[in-house]
Amino acid sequence: MGFFNDTKEKMRLLGIAIEEETTIKKLNNQIAEIEKQKGSLNEKYDSITNEISKIKNKIKKKEDKISLLKDELKSKAVDEKQLGDAVLSQKQKMQSLVNRYNSLTEEEKTLRKYFGEIQ
Repeated sequence: MGFFNDTKEKMRLLGIAIEEETTIKKLNNQIAEIEKQKGSLNEKYDSITNEISKIKNKIKKKEDKISLLKDELKSKAVDEKQLGDAVLSQKQKMQSLVNRYNSLTEEEKTLRKYFGEIQ
């Protein structure tokens, strides 16, 4: 019975070894699959990072454009104020002429118009 027991023990150990080898192959396959997934995820991560960078650049360009437009708006507001002040100044200068003209009699207006002093 010694031979049979030794063979039986060897068969049992061989079965364990085969199971262990199968388990190791499965684990190696899982590791390989995980490595593929890792590579794929890294590519996606790089792609997303690049997209985020592009979007940040677009946002920066828009912010710069907004800043330029704000500066332009301020400049136009200053120009508008200066024009308003110039118009007001001209109105004030012309007011005395208008008052003088309004104070003329109809005859004086007609004579001035006739002689070309008033157009």
